[in-house]
Amino acid sequence: LSNKEVYFMPPPGCPCPKGCVWLLHKAIYGLPDSSLLWFDTLKKTLKRIGMVQSAGDPCLFYDFKNGNYTLMTVTVDDCLIASKKRSHANELIKRLGKCFPISDLGIPKYVIGLHIKYEREEHQLKMNQRLYIETLADKFGQSKSRPIYTPADPNSHLQLDMDSPPCKDEPYRELVGSLIYVVHTRPDIAVAVSNCSKYLHAPQRAHWVAAIRILRYLYTTRNKALLYKPKIDKGNELKTFSDSSFACDLDTSRSRTGYGSTFNGCLIQWKSRMQPIVADSVCEAEYYAAGDAVKEAEWLLQLVQELKFRQKQVTIWIDNQSTIKFSLAQMIKPHTKHIRRKYHL
Repeated sequence: LSNKEVYFMPPPGCPCPKGCVWLLHKAIYGLPDSSLLWFDTLKKTLKRIGMVQSAGDPCLFYDFKNGNYTLMTVTVDDCLIASKKRSHANELIKRLGKCFPISDLGIPKYVIGLHIKYEREEHQLKMNQRLYIETLADKFGQSKSRPIYTPADPNSHLQLDMDSPPCKDEPYRELVGSLIYVVHTRPDIAVAVSNCSKYLHAPQRAHWVAAIRILRYLYTTRNKALLYKPKIDKGNELKTFSDSSFACDLDTSRSRTGYGSTFNGCLIQWKSRMQPIVADSVCEAEYYAAGDAVKEAEWLLQLVQELKFRQKQVTIWIDNQSTIKFSLAQMIKPHTKHIRRKYHL
């Protein structure tokens, strides 16, 4: 707290003269700047011991020396370390232990709600949120519900007015917020959760039923996991796939953007969201989705290059011939002038 003075009332039972307050010398939990001050302190310490902060991701630090590497990710005060040699990881932990009180939990198995299972002999890693999903199911009373094997009803399309009573007594926002966190390991619910999140301001009973269905689906398939098993024979290959759903929003006629990226055949990033503008054609919707995918691909390319992977370009996969030709040839015709005006001027 070197930049400003912070005073606070002493807690009950602590000796303090009447009319006096305490002056903080260190940040404590509850202050708006506590997390920032902690990260600045950790960042300075890591840089002092030889780690380099990534330009692509400020919460990623790395060290490359003599053909060896050490990577460290930071989530508040939870850190993960990956190293080519165990001795390098132990050395980093030892040096951090001289600066902060830390606990070495060994090979990570459960971090910030994520189950991590590393199978060394098969060179693969599995990741899911089984315990988090089971906790949610118990909390919202769905642990004994009948199994459901799809996250959404294909015969029902959500919209603002579903002609059902308002959802006043149910914790709709809390449920949807919890489901958003599960999307970190379950890309199969990304579209369904995104649809439910559009009605947080005025949920109805039908919206609540749709959100509960997602939770029941997750509980039924709680043992499913993301599998990371690199295809070593094909080398470092970064691909991005983009798609769109034209005018799928029944209230605004907006289209949906969806894209995902794989590295060495493993899914590392995905996104599903509504487009902020109304597309006038399928080609335009696909073109907008491809633009978002390219932005994400450029960031991923920068990141993998920074980590010394030999990757010069990213392959973008699009399933619409008009969009592909428009992107490659930049065709400007009478019926596509509006696309150039929206996205290139």
